[in-house]
Amino acid sequence: MELNKGTQALNGQSVGSFPTPADKLLALQRLNQRLAQDPPKAAIRTRQFKNPGGGFKEYYYLPVSYIQKTLSEIFGWWETTNFKTQVVANEILGSIELRVYNPVFDSFSTVTGTAAVMITQRKGAKPSDIDAKYSNALETAAGHLKSDCITNAAKDLGRAFGRDLNRKFNFQFNPNDLSSVDRLKEIESDKLALHTSVQLLDKYTKEVNKYKDPVRLYKDAAGLSDKAEAEGILPSDMEVLRAHVNARYVMLKGRKAQASVPAISSSAKKTA
Repeated sequence: MELNKGTQALNGQSVGSFPTPADKLLALQRLNQRLAQDPPKAAIRTRQFKNPGGGFKEYYYLPVSYIQKTLSEIFGWWETTNFKTQVVANEILGSIELRVYNPVFDSFSTVTGTAAVMITQRKGAKPSDIDAKYSNALETAAGHLKSDCITNAAKDLGRAFGRDLNRKFNFQFNPNDLSSVDRLKEIESDKLALHTSVQLLDKYTKEVNKYKDPVRLYKDAAGLSDKAEAEGILPSDMEVLRAHVNARYVMLKGRKAQASVPAISSSAKKTA
């Protein structure tokens, strides 16, 4: 139920409605905009690593707790599968699959994250000396490894998960790149307006055709135009409707004038 609500909220649809392709594209644009946002500075942490040439290098990262919270906020549902590990010398290599629910397309997307952590050993021990590890080193390293795998997998989803924190160059998401989506939405809106206007033109044309008295039509013409405009008739169709009212008025007035002319009798014709 929560997934369904999340889908409806993101798509901007009410319960029981069916989103059009344009609705889905707009919802996808909003999702991409959210994923392209930088994480708040307060959430960013730093680690220091020794450079081979000497000195230290700062590495920026997001704690796994923040990653998990943000995954829940954006996608509503996520899970990890196929966590695999392998010990190589004094390191543990790992990989994990992160599955997130895509509320736009009502499906799951999968990204893979990899990481490696060192097994803590006694000082001076050789990397290949597994017996030199501390007693709980693997237990500690495994949890750390899984967290790093999840964090690295989430980076593939966007800047919101720290994808560009340690990059010298990055590309900002530009919503204007999807301006065609907005145009598609506008086209669908225009199609609906055109369809409505055509129906209104037909409706009020039939109303005008019911009039038999030109005086009554003349008095009601303004009110008919106001009603059609309030219901959404387009200006071009309004002009067509007004032209039809004028034509109907002229025709009815002509008929009335013709009917008021006295008929010439047969005897009068003979006398003439």
